[in-house]
Amino acid sequence: MADMLSPTLEQTRSWYDRLSGIYDRMADSSERPARLRGLRLLNAQRAEHVLEIGFGTGGAIVALGHAVGREGRVHGIELSPKMRAKAEEKAAAEGLTNTDLREGNALALPYPAQSMDALFMSFTLELLNDADQGRLLREAARVLRPGGRIAVVYLSAETQPTWMSRLYEFLHRCFPRYIDCHPIDADAPLRQAGFHLTKMERFSMWGISGRALLARLA
Repeated sequence: MADMLSPTLEQTRSWYDRLSGIYDRMADSSERPARLRGLRLLNAQRAEHVLEIGFGTGGAIVALGHAVGREGRVHGIELSPKMRAKAEEKAAAEGLTNTDLREGNALALPYPAQSMDALFMSFTLELLNDADQGRLLREAARVLRPGGRIAVVYLSAETQPTWMSRLYEFLHRCFPRYIDCHPIDADAPLRQAGFHLTKMERFSMWGISGRALLARLA
């Protein structure tokens, strides 16, 4: 019965701490093609300040750090301290000195208003319930500069889901502590937070539908 309950924040942090040592072998390789789609849509430029929410072991952090160059800055916030440590190791191995990676809760971003040019999320938004998705996206809108852009990569809820999507959702309902992502519709919460969608690409991962979206502040 305990697994039928949604995990607490502390349980989620503890789970990702335990996964940090094997995450790249277990999940990052399968997520990488979709993440690259999102990074291409975001198209980070030199001298920009870019924030990644839920950066995990830092695969996108490294790519963003090279994209913005020495003149730019890559900021990141991650719930798991052990995931953050892995990301910092990757950034250091790449010789990056333009990263600022923090541990914290993305529902209250520790950044000033209008301080970021762009924001990136990959397989993060679908970890949250509907109310917290809206709260996070409003925080994203707060820290972005006027005309700022956001790229979101996520598992998408479809009107005609595949059998694999149905199985995945069933397992998520039964074991949300371990299968914590769930397919979502990100269009509505993005619009409600003040964004307008500009580009969208579809992908499939393990037979489950996904999308990479680019949006800008309206």
